[in-house]
Amino acid sequence: MFKVFLLRVIRGFGVFKLLKPLNRNKLLILCYHAYELKDESQAFPKLFIKAETFQKRLTSLRKAGYNVLPLNTGVDLLKRNKLHGYNAVITIDDGFHSVADVGIPILNQFNMPATIYLTTYYQQKQTPIFSLAVQYMFWQAGNRTPSLSELEPYTQQLTHAEHLDRQQLMWALIELGEDHLSQQDREQLAQKIAKALAVDYETIAREKLFTVMNDQQIQSSFSPNIDIQLHTHRHQLPIDQQLTTREILENRYALEQLLPKTYDHFCYPSGFWHKQHWPWLRATNVQSATTCEAGLNRPDTSLMALKRILDGEYISQVEFEAELYGFGELYRYFKRFVIKIKHYIKQVRHTEDSLHARRAK
Repeated sequence: MFKVFLLRVIRGFGVFKLLKPLNRNKLLILCYHAYELKDESQAFPKLFIKAETFQKRLTSLRKAGYNVLPLNTGVDLLKRNKLHGYNAVITIDDGFHSVADVGIPILNQFNMPATIYLTTYYQQKQTPIFSLAVQYMFWQAGNRTPSLSELEPYTQQLTHAEHLDRQQLMWALIELGEDHLSQQDREQLAQKIAKALAVDYETIAREKLFTVMNDQQIQSSFSPNIDIQLHTHRHQLPIDQQLTTREILENRYALEQLLPKTYDHFCYPSGFWHKQHWPWLRATNVQSATTCEAGLNRPDTSLMALKRILDGEYISQVEFEAELYGFGELYRYFKRFVIKIKHYIKQVRHTEDSLHARRAK
């Protein structure tokens, strides 16, 4: 991969260390999702990371001289413009079973704090997250395609199902399950899909590849180093005040039944956010909200739209180090600059074309 090769060359010439001051007195927030238990990082390299890769990341943070802070401390120092040196926060979205089995033991080994943004609908159900399970089964099945007759009566609810290709059918089934079926029917559909694809769904469920932590895991995970915070109940956040409020309050209530504590930090599900959400979140006593927008956080960054660096098995070690040493921020700066120049040139050309058109008349 040319990008990785180029970054290695740049690192070899010592450019990373020269750029590191770009990250000084700012807040780097890292985002993780889940840890590989079997082969999930091959199917979902953006969501899953191997234990050994995660260990390398934490080693790099320490070697680069970063002070890894709890989220509430990092946000407070950012708000008061009191960040000094190189500071990072580790966040983990969703709260998969593998976080308790793999992620937290590694964090404890390095004595580094982290915040888990926990979604609660599937946490209460303790069944595999439907959309991920279906994608994983299609991935496991290779080129096999389920016949519509094997998925009845559910396929009767799909419009023009016979004209859908394999990928389209997969997403149509996911949409059907998530938007139109009860939890019980979703499970039955998942089992039918597994049988049609000759995949073992029971093993997926038993090994908890896509299952959120259970009550005991959550309670035992919470410690001075590991915090639990808000991530909506149903992993969705419509642009609607009533529905947004419901998602936050139901999420908070479910968490309070497990851990009676303060929940005032939030993560937008799937990274989807809009400025309209901000006053609604503040009305529910949310103090900060993290996005999936890449970048570092400065004192002028809105606490309702904190930036993060998404990490996973798809990111090489040198790409990760590029973020620690300022090259990632420099690259984004020049990318924004180039976009502005292109926009300016486009406006100038549009103005010139308008003038020529007027003169021609």
